[in-house]
Amino acid sequence: EFCTSGFNVLTFDWRGFGESQHFPVDTNYMVYNEFLTDYHAAVDFAKQIETVDETKIGVFGFSTGAFLSYSIAQQREDIKAIAARGIFVDYKSLKSRLVEINPEDTYLIPENIDEYSPKSTWNSFSKPIFLIVGENDIRTPVKDAKEIILNVKSKKKDLWIVEGAGHGGIYGPEVVQTELFFKKTVDFFNENLN
Repeated sequence: EFCTSGFNVLTFDWRGFGESQHFPVDTNYMVYNEFLTDYHAAVDFAKQIETVDETKIGVFGFSTGAFLSYSIAQQREDIKAIAARGIFVDYKSLKSRLVEINPEDTYLIPENIDEYSPKSTWNSFSKPIFLIVGENDIRTPVKDAKEIILNVKSKKKDLWIVEGAGHGGIYGPEVVQTELFFKKTVDFFNENLN
């Protein structure tokens, strides 16, 4: 959908996933700090592609990818806008929530990961931001997205709560409201990258 709307799109595997280099992944870890290094490398790579206008780079992510996309957008001047689906305020609160949902699982958080969280940086975040969340999402609930939108200093910020949607899979907003999901996301990037 993004490609047919005129965007160059780069997707990539984090280290230890897909065809990326070997990296020992402990599935009890919710994220690795190294994924931020991978994200920086992906943006740097995209900027080297001849058809990419490096003055018009936006990022999009879902759940952990939303957190990492926000972190990268916060850290890099060359990221001009972010759309995020299923984002959370920080890993500390996410971990507490997940323990309530699945108390038998183990959730480990890398040291210092929350220094990049929306909660730690929203007082200085000023880029255009569009958050999408399912009204029934219990992992990354509406209240987190509302808190982020309320606190970021962006002049252009929007929140779409998708009725009847949950966190992911067949209940994800992009499945429940496919056509509107892509229209709103494409419109956001067109408005804020052009």
